[in-house]
Amino acid sequence: MNIFAVDLDPKFAAYSLCDQHIVKMPLETAQMLSTNLSLWGLDHEYKPCFHNHPCTIWARQSYLNFMWLWYHGASLCYTYTLRYKKVHKCEEIIRNALKSLQNGLKKGLVEFPAKGLTPFAQAMPEEFKQENAVEAYRSYYKGAKLSFARWKYGGRPAWAK
Repeated sequence: MNIFAVDLDPKFAAYSLCDQHIVKMPLETAQMLSTNLSLWGLDHEYKPCFHNHPCTIWARQSYLNFMWLWYHGASLCYTYTLRYKKVHKCEEIIRNALKSLQNGLKKGLVEFPAKGLTPFAQAMPEEFKQENAVEAYRSYYKGAKLSFARWKYGGRPAWAK
């Protein structure tokens, strides 16, 4: 479970990921969104999991956090379609998560404890953590993920060279 926040822009963060993560990360994103919706008593499509994972907690701390993750998930699915010429199985689940959140907000069922975008949770070994979470995730990606990463269907980002 993770959110590879390798860029402040959720779309660029998604597009930057290697092919393997473009396949895998939409599921983890859908799970985090669904888990948080379930905690608010809203419609969700996946069974809740990892309630107390730092990334799941981060996503429910503020509206902007939730929306960052939602845009990131939608962008992961869009990138998946660009690279593999098919629709990811989680795309509809991620899209429905936004509808569920909007319904919950209209009904007053959702409260966020923080305002604005809060610092990203850094779910990584201590050796990669730093004050700037984007730089931390880039360092983590380069230090722990490049050994298997490939960008056959998308360009390797400059920071990963």
